[in-house]
Amino acid sequence: MPEFEDFFKNDDNFLIINGPAGTGKTSLISKSIKECEKLNLKYEAVAYTGKAASNLRSKCDGTGKTIHNFLYTFASKPKPSGEGYGKDWILDFSDLDILFIDECSMLSTQVPGFKVNGEKTYLFLEILEALKSRKIKKIMLLGDSHQLPPIYKEENKKEDEDTEEIEDNLAENLFPDSMNELFLKNEFGLKGKTINLDTNWRYQEDFQAYKLSIQLRQHITIKNSFVSSPKKWITPKVDKNKLTGDENKVIEWVAERGSENTFNNIRILTFTNDKADEWNRKLRRFLGKIDKDTGDVEGITTGEPMMNLYNKEYSKFYNGDSFAIKEFIDKPYSLQGDSNCERHQACIRESVSRPYELFVQKANISLFNEDGNEEKTVSLVSKGVKANDEKTKKAYHLRVWCDFATRNDNLYKKQKDPSEEDVLEWNEKRNNDEIYGTGIACYAYASTVHKTQGDSFEYVVIDLEDEDRNLKWLYTALTRTTVDFLLYGKKSFSDWF
Repeated sequence: MPEFEDFFKNDDNFLIINGPAGTGKTSLISKSIKECEKLNLKYEAVAYTGKAASNLRSKCDGTGKTIHNFLYTFASKPKPSGEGYGKDWILDFSDLDILFIDECSMLSTQVPGFKVNGEKTYLFLEILEALKSRKIKKIMLLGDSHQLPPIYKEENKKEDEDTEEIEDNLAENLFPDSMNELFLKNEFGLKGKTINLDTNWRYQEDFQAYKLSIQLRQHITIKNSFVSSPKKWITPKVDKNKLTGDENKVIEWVAERGSENTFNNIRILTFTNDKADEWNRKLRRFLGKIDKDTGDVEGITTGEPMMNLYNKEYSKFYNGDSFAIKEFIDKPYSLQGDSNCERHQACIRESVSRPYELFVQKANISLFNEDGNEEKTVSLVSKGVKANDEKTKKAYHLRVWCDFATRNDNLYKKQKDPSEEDVLEWNEKRNNDEIYGTGIACYAYASTVHKTQGDSFEYVVIDLEDEDRNLKWLYTALTRTTVDFLLYGKKSFSDWF
């Protein structure tokens, strides 16, 4: 591939590598890193999601981080008054010869990062500005242009209130601007090209899900649109034994295939978090994890599929990491502090209701990546949450923070009017605190397709009742399975022909 080899030595700013799942894009990053080392080039590899970053590290000998972790540092900053120091996000990243960005379909100029100096920043725009200023000399953008575009958070002021409303937005462009050669050239004056990969290294050529995904990819390209019904597209193309409107059949199909492998070989794929939570509850009830009479829910247990929801640098445990608990270690630790804490400004400022008592449990886990399992020891909040339950996630996270502040009261008091040394000491101690590094997890018998980008499973159930206008959603779902799949819908499938 001459274009690929030339990129390391020519004067191009970017190279886009575009190809379906299984064409070796992440493996190409690993090969590129070895080339960088031969040429003595400074490099880094990043991805938008924690899961994709974990896959990078797995395939690239430990290289890989989230794009947020690459761009931003939480650091001390002089206060605007010029007296004393505060804490805030700053843009702080090393000069590089080349930056590799994996799973680029999830990145666009619309996706916001953290606020810096009170102003919004945008992840891909910051990369492009660094490219134009030569702080970063080259970027290699790898992804599948037909997979789901990014979901990003947008803050909108309500007309008559002084509060902010957070909305989920799904980018509607046919292809992401991060993989649009003409956009990068015309809008930013950059120089580069695109390489399209089509050789499949992962799937058997006659594997039905793979063949369907390639047909659908071609359909989206020819129609120049992905807005159409997944049900109507796929139903005439599969055998009747792939279709079911029987919820119990889905549950039994998942239980039969997952029970021998802590369910991390199988996933029910949905469009919304609410639907994923509904399936999670039904599977846990069927497996006896929820009392059928009282509705009482067990806390986190061994042998269940789970997904971490917060990036935790202390234990290298990231948002989107799929895992199963192998065994618990030591007794549960009761978080210090109070559910109605008024000792800390952060606790007073946040009105979210916090649990009176909350425990942290240390555990040995199996972390699941495409290339195999990694054994880790982590701390976990002893209750699972719903993936979309932002209030509960925030409440648990605040209790973990309050515990740290309570245990380090003298250091916390210094933060009221801190010196730069006080801020640095606080950050250093917090970042190296095992309890503060506690993960907060949801159950993962089911999840949204978005949360599985950069992941794969032997078996998937695609809930066609959950989305009826996005062919990219169906395409991405089909690329998640390596062995078999089942399609679910409440309606009679005869209505879809």
